[in-house]
Amino acid sequence: MKDKKITGRIIDIKELSGDYKKQMYSLFTRYFVVEEKTFFSDLNEKEKIILLFANGTKKIKGFSTLKTMRVTVDGTKIKAVFSGDTIVDSSYRNELDLMKHFGRYIYNNMEKGVKFYWFLISMGFRTYRFLPLIFEDYYPRYDRETPVFEKKIIDVLAYEKFGKAYNKEKGVIIPRNKNFLKVKHATIPLNRLTNPHIKYFLRSNPGYTKGDELACITEIKKENFKPIFYRITGC
Repeated sequence: MKDKKITGRIIDIKELSGDYKKQMYSLFTRYFVVEEKTFFSDLNEKEKIILLFANGTKKIKGFSTLKTMRVTVDGTKIKAVFSGDTIVDSSYRNELDLMKHFGRYIYNNMEKGVKFYWFLISMGFRTYRFLPLIFEDYYPRYDRETPVFEKKIIDVLAYEKFGKAYNKEKGVIIPRNKNFLKVKHATIPLNRLTNPHIKYFLRSNPGYTKGDELACITEIKKENFKPIFYRITGC
């Protein structure tokens, strides 16, 4: 068995040290163009964060911010976990710790009798590819129309979080203060362009290089997890 390169843990946002915050901003701006005040404003409104460290050190090699949202759609109470800024150092992307910790987090936060969703916004194709990788059903997707109720959930969550920056017809968030992927990281390899999921992402979010985000959901329930989810998380 190969040695692990990274280890991860989840902490409250309020527990982040100044040094960790500086490391996070430095890592994020290696891949994204973003104003410092925008980055930290977004960070401060989250509740939890997954931190990934180079094994045996306090050097941050990845992170993902998390926030719980609660809305009502057609009289149904909806709980959702929203993923904010997320990045993993490209040298560590073959490691599975981010998915492991996120998977355990959502698994442990399911509530009996409460409909629970992952609200994901995708600026890049790698983020969108998480959905078909670990979930059976998710929306929007290339091979199936988004059902009416699920579309309403997307609309309500996106408007709740982003207000008028959300374009309901396109299903895309077009923020005023944008952060966006640097060109070399936004470019999709030619050999990936035939992938139906990636082709759909490009059609649905053609402004992704400018910072536009595709609004997506998947229901968090045991029968919606693919076998790989259980192998990675050990749940």
